[in-house]
Amino acid sequence: MCHGGGGSAKTAATSTRLSDKADAMGFLAVYPQAVPLHPGQPVTFLRNPTFWNVGAGFGHAERIGIDDVAYVGAVLDDLSRRFPIDPSRIYVAGFSNGAAMAMRAAIDLSGRFAAVAAIAGHLWRKTPPPAHPLPLLYMIGEDDPVVPRAGGVVHSPWGDSHTLPPVSDTVDCWVRWLGLPATPEISEPAAGVYISHY
Repeated sequence: MCHGGGGSAKTAATSTRLSDKADAMGFLAVYPQAVPLHPGQPVTFLRNPTFWNVGAGFGHAERIGIDDVAYVGAVLDDLSRRFPIDPSRIYVAGFSNGAAMAMRAAIDLSGRFAAVAAIAGHLWRKTPPPAHPLPLLYMIGEDDPVVPRAGGVVHSPWGDSHTLPPVSDTVDCWVRWLGLPATPEISEPAAGVYISHY
């Protein structure tokens, strides 16, 4: 479970409560930690934020060339040595910048994951496609100010601005990669909640 930009492994664990579910259901939950702007100093959301290198064209992790995909691969190798993990049942998920990291890891390490879940993040690198097709669960909020559904100029909490694509770009790309029909089946299981199933 990859934390969002400015977050930490600890905040991912506490905000998702995934460890509680893991304990109840008998699986392993893992929270990798991105490199902060000032390594060696405590992570803080505004003054020493963390970011994953997701191929977005901005952020300190990309600027200094941190290989977060190799890091995720090394975490998987380490876990496989320490625990009796079923290699066909490893999943990657993330929130915001962590969602972008989860998708990038799923693409570059597609043979190592069974599926990916991305919450409020973008797929930045659209080539090459994953070598092995992967199911994607993608969630977005209609009123998200940082990852607006329609895209546009976004002012981040760190004082910079970026022009983001519409979130449909991420979904459409994944749909093409899987060779699925472009038109989804749409349902509304609860008021204001829409599911597009491809």
